[in-house]
Amino acid sequence: MRYYSIILTVTFPLFLGTLPTQAVENNVINSPSSPVVTQSVVIPTPDEPTTVSVPVLLNTCQTHLDAKRLLTGKSGTAFDCYKQVLKIEPRNKTALDGLESIAREYETLTKQAIEKETVEKARVFLSRLKKVNPKHKAIAELTKEIDVLQQKITTTTEPQAPIVPPVEKPVPTLTNTHPHNGKPTISNPVNPIDKVEQNQAPVQIRPAPDNKPEIKPDNKIEAKKNLKTWQEPNTKMVFVWIPDGCFNMGSPDTEGGRYVDESPTHKACVQGFWMGQTEVTNAQYRLFKPSHDSGTYSEQSLNENEQPVIKVTWQDAQDYAQWLSKIAGYTLQLPTETQWEYAGRGGTQTPYFWGADAKQACQYANVHDAHSLKYNPFSWSGYECDDGFTVTAPVGHFQANPFGLYDIVGNVWEWTCTSYHATYSPPEKECSVTQLSEQVVVRGGAWNYRPTFSRMAARFKMLKTDYSHSGGFRLVRLK
Repeated sequence: MRYYSIILTVTFPLFLGTLPTQAVENNVINSPSSPVVTQSVVIPTPDEPTTVSVPVLLNTCQTHLDAKRLLTGKSGTAFDCYKQVLKIEPRNKTALDGLESIAREYETLTKQAIEKETVEKARVFLSRLKKVNPKHKAIAELTKEIDVLQQKITTTTEPQAPIVPPVEKPVPTLTNTHPHNGKPTISNPVNPIDKVEQNQAPVQIRPAPDNKPEIKPDNKIEAKKNLKTWQEPNTKMVFVWIPDGCFNMGSPDTEGGRYVDESPTHKACVQGFWMGQTEVTNAQYRLFKPSHDSGTYSEQSLNENEQPVIKVTWQDAQDYAQWLSKIAGYTLQLPTETQWEYAGRGGTQTPYFWGADAKQACQYANVHDAHSLKYNPFSWSGYECDDGFTVTAPVGHFQANPFGLYDIVGNVWEWTCTSYHATYSPPEKECSVTQLSEQVVVRGGAWNYRPTFSRMAARFKMLKTDYSHSGGFRLVRLK
């Protein structure tokens, strides 16, 4: 900032002598016979615009690249940084080489995901490659390989089509009977909250029979081999088959960080069902509601196609399930709380599906950690590890649980179709949310919540009207 000294000459008429000047505050009265006052005043000129030098920018870009902040990170990303350099010098070779390095990284990650037959991860990495370089020479071949892999998985695991087609909406009445169990029900209710009761959901929780396999504690993660998957053709949503089984629901008194509402621990059994391998994404939800915007948090986008959809109420999730059921020809719905915990545990009885060591959380989930604490205004503690994300992560980024489910903890809270009761009472048999229900169970914790909520037994409740930047959902498909 430059300063210029200017001499101002001010002439005061004699009649102004009766008015106080600045000197009054100093208990001094200017003499009215002093007609001329000369004062030196310094007037600043506006700041000249500053320009960050290209070498400084390139150093910053390299820092982001080394830290693997390729396309995500509040403190900046290598991609955005190199783009900024190219705005100044469109042919800067270092910046162009940097973008190519990012593209190669995503090409490699896509190939690795294909080799491991993790289709969703492959699609995520390929979409990022396209963003970095839409004309990259590897895109066509990688797309073909992913399609072949998806076809292989789908054709070998495609379940039989349902015998009963989706039920058309009947005329509102109180005397209709359920199309499958013959019990009286309210069809086409005036209040859309009751839509969940139209689902063709059989009883899911039954007394534990002797011939059902009971889950044994196991601290070692072993993914189930030959996972059965099914892809919903309209949204490309992949579902994983969750087999029949029994488990101990809730947490023992000895589990650290537990809450009172995780008692009493009780045995529960479920019939097999299909569960979404990931949370519903922004892209999948916008097929239903194109105008939906998941917004931002602390200037960080929550609205990318592969991020989980958020800012959806319980009814929004219900409406999506109803819409997809109609066009897919299957009964899709939110999971019950028991289905969720059984699937989330993946055959384990430890506090976390990966065992008892909380320090491993960042390998398996997008959690509240050192990274989010650094860039977000949170006052509560987080995990000591660093998962690399400051807000929601693209689905399928972390390791799956033993049943092949991604992000079952962390990332976003997931709606269930179970009304909240502090003691699991009454016993859950099927979706229990009704028009009179105020609070609904959500499970799994989120990217910005305390670490203790990432435990498999942790329960939380939300109002059906909650509209949160940390709340989303995944679906289940019944037989």
